[in-house]
Amino acid sequence: IKTIKLPTSLNTIGTGAFANCNGLTKIELPESIRTVSRDAFSGCANLSEIKLSSQTTTIENGAFNGCKSLESISIPTTVTNLGDGAFSNSGLKSLTVPHGVTQINKNLFAGCENLSTVILSDATTSIKEGAFNGCKSLASINLSNSLTSVEYNSFDDCSETLLKVH
Repeated sequence: IKTIKLPTSLNTIGTGAFANCNGLTKIELPESIRTVSRDAFSGCANLSEIKLSSQTTTIENGAFNGCKSLESISIPTTVTNLGDGAFSNSGLKSLTVPHGVTQINKNLFAGCENLSTVILSDATTSIKEGAFNGCKSLASINLSNSLTSVEYNSFDDCSETLLKVH
């Protein structure tokens, strides 16, 4: 499978639905999609382009884990939950986290060695364990005054990262 056209009647991409589809390079989700479930695209190493629905509210655990060719993704402002490890070990270079996401979950970006820019919203209140672990290219990140907790190993192996409070 290289490309997929999904019916507009779908509202969820189920658990592991396209996991390890290495031929998949591009997908556009219909506007009806509200949830990208656990491991939905996990291991899709050649997935380089995905357009999320503007109605998406949840991207569950590991949804894009191991998507090495995925260098960027536009997360709609409707998203309020990014699950544990949702983008771990992906090829992301930059990302803006929408305002509705107040918690940067466990291992969310762990192992994203090319991630150099992350923009967190002023609404970010917590950064969970290992969230940016192994993000070797992360140069700096602005932390909100709303931030109340940064957990264990959140920035482990990010030797050059400069943390700034805004």
